[in-house]
Amino acid sequence: MIIRPMELMDIDQVVKLENQIWNSRNTPAPLPISSKKSLLKRFEEDRHYLLAEDAGIILGVLDYQPYYPFPSGKHVVTFGISVRPDVRGQGIGRQLFEAFCQAIRRDQYKKILLHVLSSNPEACLFYEKLGFKEEAVLKNQFYLDGHSVDDLIYSYYLEDNHAT
Repeated sequence: MIIRPMELMDIDQVVKLENQIWNSRNTPAPLPISSKKSLLKRFEEDRHYLLAEDAGIILGVLDYQPYYPFPSGKHVVTFGISVRPDVRGQGIGRQLFEAFCQAIRRDQYKKILLHVLSSNPEACLFYEKLGFKEEAVLKNQFYLDGHSVDDLIYSYYLEDNHAT
């Protein structure tokens, strides 16, 4: 398996994977989450994509971008990650995250900030194992599938996590 940047030829597989992974348990965004047009637009708007690939098959995607659009927040980055369900637990997400950390260190980012829904405990556990800390809870932030869902804000400080 290799970790590499996304290329235009990967778009169909990335769209398929994103739409397979994202659902009302793990995103408040309208579904389906991805299309060729929206992915190309995000790519053109300075979103970066890293792929985990094995024998031409995309196993995982990590996309990232600055969290804030203004200079005083230029040290903060955010990301989303999708790993195929049939290959989870094999370290693919961790390898994508490690490659991401290497890339953002070169770009002088200092902090990673992300939002996780309380209805997605598997993601919370994954991020906590990586070293993320919960910084805030926005109670009843979303109403999904007939239930109130909290928005959990996690952070990771690159200077505190040298091993990654």
